[in-house]
Amino acid sequence: MSDTASADGTQAAPLGETAVADTGGTAPTTGAERIASLDIVRGVAVLGILILNSVVMGLSYSFAINPGFFGPPESGDYWAWFISSLLFEGTFRAIFGMLFGAGVYLFMSRVEARFGPGRARGLHLRRSGWLIVLGLVDTYILLWYGDILFLYGVMGLVLWLFRRLSVRALVIWAVVFAAISALLSLGNGYQTEVGLGELAAYEARVESGETPSAEDTLAYEGLREAMAFAMPSPEGIASQAESVRGSYSGAAAAYWAIAVMMQTVYLGFFGFWDSAITMLLGMALFKTGFLKGAASTRGYMTALLVGYGVAVPLRLWHLGDYAASDFDMVVFTWNSVWYDVERIAMAFGHLGLLFLLIRSGRLPLTRALAATGRMALTNYLMQSVIGLAVFVGLGGYLAVSRVDILAGMVAVWAFQLWFSLFWLARYRFGPAEWLWRSLTYWRVQPLRRQTLQT
Repeated sequence: MSDTASADGTQAAPLGETAVADTGGTAPTTGAERIASLDIVRGVAVLGILILNSVVMGLSYSFAINPGFFGPPESGDYWAWFISSLLFEGTFRAIFGMLFGAGVYLFMSRVEARFGPGRARGLHLRRSGWLIVLGLVDTYILLWYGDILFLYGVMGLVLWLFRRLSVRALVIWAVVFAAISALLSLGNGYQTEVGLGELAAYEARVESGETPSAEDTLAYEGLREAMAFAMPSPEGIASQAESVRGSYSGAAAAYWAIAVMMQTVYLGFFGFWDSAITMLLGMALFKTGFLKGAASTRGYMTALLVGYGVAVPLRLWHLGDYAASDFDMVVFTWNSVWYDVERIAMAFGHLGLLFLLIRSGRLPLTRALAATGRMALTNYLMQSVIGLAVFVGLGGYLAVSRVDILAGMVAVWAFQLWFSLFWLARYRFGPAEWLWRSLTYWRVQPLRRQTLQT
């Protein structure tokens, strides 16, 4: 998850896509060929994605999206949920998707132009395949069932089909996929409302003294099991916590079942469309120069104003509606129809703001953020390791508050900013980036710098 680029801003491979240098396609480009602004944006994104990931790691997905899951939330937890949901829900994942799509396009176009479609296809398939492997490691060894690397590897294979499309065609396809995603969300909202209604009706019949038929009982049990997996009860999550805390095997047993669902059912009904939309937009935005920092100041200001102007009112409306319903999951699922509009608009607002700050020179910690972005894959996997250590190894799962988790997240940010600078002063790539590149080119890449950078 790092990019490579030329100094003039015309070449970049965001999110770990390795560009081909003048070495016959056997080595990545050098540090002098990078676009600093993309490194900075990626650094912000890999830190930002931890805002929601850390809460899911520590509290479960059900509690992460519903601060009232175990009863009325405390004020601090409520506002931590509200602000993070307003500004960050799905946003940094969308930015990652855009950067990844841009990187896939750049790599494929450069290799294909230099070596022909056969060589380009083979190298691209190898890179995507190894990313899938890294995703499986993150999911089933580091036990992060919310991993995106597996999905990105799969999507990398699909993006090959879109590499030659125009900006207009890419945007049209993104809109088509967004429409499909909205229709699937409509279906999910309908199924959730009907399913919960049928469960309530059956239970009301039993409470009234009626004896349901064996067929009705069998249907009820099947529906309750399906709904319990999709929307676990507080008792179910609390029971899960007992098996997860301090036990790697217990956590593996609990999380692997979720992970399999995420990489099959979820991927087909949500993950594919969620990623395809942003990756195709990323390919289009790279071609226009927006993601290379080459757009006009007015263009970035427009992205900021329109993005926030669309996203913030919609998010405020839906979050208020959800909270007013006492966090009713039926309301949540119906509101998710607007999810892609909200998160992509917010992503444009964030990108516009970031590029304006970079251009003005007013963004703090730019050197550390750029280093963090260059080591995005390493830092992403490191976050999984830290989550495993804290919430499983040290027994922190469901034992700390949302506010506590976010405070700890700031400490992780500080460490990753420092560590990225420290490592890249001595080595050319992050350790995970070096491994992925070496496997992609099937040749060990030089890692250590000849001289220490300060």
